[in-house]
Amino acid sequence: MAGKYLSGFFLIIFMTVSMVVCGLVLGKAIKDTVNPTFENIWVGTWSPAFEKALGDALPISVPSRNFWGATEYDLFHEGRKGVLVGAEGWLFTDEEFSCLPHAEKHFEQNLEYIKSVHAAFKKRNIALVAALIPAKARLYPEHLGRHAVPGCREKIYGHTMETLEQDGIKTIGLLPVFNASPDKNALFLKTDTHWTSDGAKLAAQAIADHIKPSYSLTEKKFATTGGEAERHEGDLLRYLPGIAEDAIPRDALKHYKTEQVQDASQEDMASSLFGDENAPVVTLVGTSYSANPLWNFPGFLRTDLQADILDMSDEGLGPFTVMEKYITGDVYKNSAPVVVIWEIPERYMTTKPEYLPLE
Repeated sequence: MAGKYLSGFFLIIFMTVSMVVCGLVLGKAIKDTVNPTFENIWVGTWSPAFEKALGDALPISVPSRNFWGATEYDLFHEGRKGVLVGAEGWLFTDEEFSCLPHAEKHFEQNLEYIKSVHAAFKKRNIALVAALIPAKARLYPEHLGRHAVPGCREKIYGHTMETLEQDGIKTIGLLPVFNASPDKNALFLKTDTHWTSDGAKLAAQAIADHIKPSYSLTEKKFATTGGEAERHEGDLLRYLPGIAEDAIPRDALKHYKTEQVQDASQEDMASSLFGDENAPVVTLVGTSYSANPLWNFPGFLRTDLQADILDMSDEGLGPFTVMEKYITGDVYKNSAPVVVIWEIPERYMTTKPEYLPLE
């Protein structure tokens, strides 16, 4: 009889604690979710957002996620949706392996958009230099492990290069540049989607080697310093929660800083003599490969070109949306650079267009 009461007592305690915890996390979940409206409830966007917020608020959420993430990796050598685990700690975004519906149609639409941008620039006597960044999976087939690039993606890089060059668009393909590097493995991060600062530096050199002899730039002196390596937590590790460093070692990323070499008196003199003539004549339009300061890509370009750059890259957008933002904005309308460098990662070529076609 005493055991029966004891069981009931523990059941009451458990239910009370559970209700208190649920009450606490419920309030936080509601606070972290956008206010429910008829529209977001009707279309079904509020419910999954609330479920995610509720799950994140539970005290056991993170430990549980880390446990199952580590277990999945240990048993199957796999991660969550978003990453493919290659050999020897190399991770790849699953975007580079996707064969989405209508990908071929989107590919052609994106090619046409590049052509239309080139035509718009030509009308204003602006040169376009497209820099095509190869997919990490294309650059490192030897590190894919049991995975392989699907046939639907095999020809994207070559077709892009061929089509743009046939249309008269100067396109710098970085694949042969990277493949020729004696230290190829140091050009992309093993646990990240992006290139290393060494990869960004090599890309900047290749682009500058083309631009400097072909275009007249306003010369300014820039110097890049640094190179100290620090531990880097790659963006692909978020799909492998709970993975210890002994299972997948973290990358070491070199950090650089670029500054203009000019004292205050020289700067004041240049400003008074030339005014707006000293404004950047090179514009960079790009993605997180350009916008993230960790790689220092714009800095390397400034140093190699010895010219200033107007950096219009955006870390949160793809290359076509970033270009639309630039070409429809006031900066483009009010000034015309000599050359625009358009950094385009190969993996975006088949993404669904989220921009309006140019008129």
